[in-house]
Amino acid sequence: MGKKKKKSAASISYNKKRDNSPTEKSDNFTNIQKNIKKNKTYNNAGNKLSINKKEKMDREKKNKEKKDSWLLFLRDAIIIVVVFILIIQPLLISSYSVPTASMDPTIPPGTQFIGLPIVYGGYIFGTNIKVPGLKKVQRFDIVIFKHPNPKIKTPYVKRVIGMPGDTIYIEGKNVYINDKKIFEPYTQYVLDPQYAAHPGTSRSNYGPVVVPAHNFFVLGDNRDNSEDSRFWGFLPEKNIFAAPLIVTYSRDPVTKKIRWNLIGRILINK
Repeated sequence: MGKKKKKSAASISYNKKRDNSPTEKSDNFTNIQKNIKKNKTYNNAGNKLSINKKEKMDREKKNKEKKDSWLLFLRDAIIIVVVFILIIQPLLISSYSVPTASMDPTIPPGTQFIGLPIVYGGYIFGTNIKVPGLKKVQRFDIVIFKHPNPKIKTPYVKRVIGMPGDTIYIEGKNVYINDKKIFEPYTQYVLDPQYAAHPGTSRSNYGPVVVPAHNFFVLGDNRDNSEDSRFWGFLPEKNIFAAPLIVTYSRDPVTKKIRWNLIGRILINK
């Protein structure tokens, strides 16, 4: 057998150089690119997840802010409505009725009307706190007031006849103020059995009396059917809290007929 030839150093060197051929380098480069791309993909996916999470958090934050804003609006609206119903509305406008004939014919029995507390200064709901009115009470004004007897809770309606300092007396159903007979075209005298004269008190004759400061002398327009200052004394100014404005409904309690001609009648300064 022949002897194997030893590879020369040059041959070995050549083979090593051949092992690092361009093809192998290209494969290595491709692998590196794949790894870079893979890492980039992972990074992009991570960034995308991070962005999505941030966007979700931002959306949730905005939704919460919208919800909180709506709840705040609802709270404020409820507060405004409650304040209006309990405080402002009772000072601006209220509804009242006259069940008796004490103010007939101006306000017949069975009549409902709107009153304006703001005119003379109404009471804050549920309190005895009275706000200032727009005008002072004048002679012959029709006023709505709290009865001087605190046990009587029903509002009363009468006409102011005597002012503070006036001397009032009644003779034969004629009213005299400071010795001068006054003209009263709004009165009537229709006696109702339920308003029989109180013991020791006459409806046709009264006085003389002097109206104290900060008080008024009030009478019903239907003098024979009215319990007024002739029976329970003077009306304190602070008790007056509203002025009647307009009739909204009127129905005769006996005939049950609606008084269409009275609906819409203006009562203020009547």
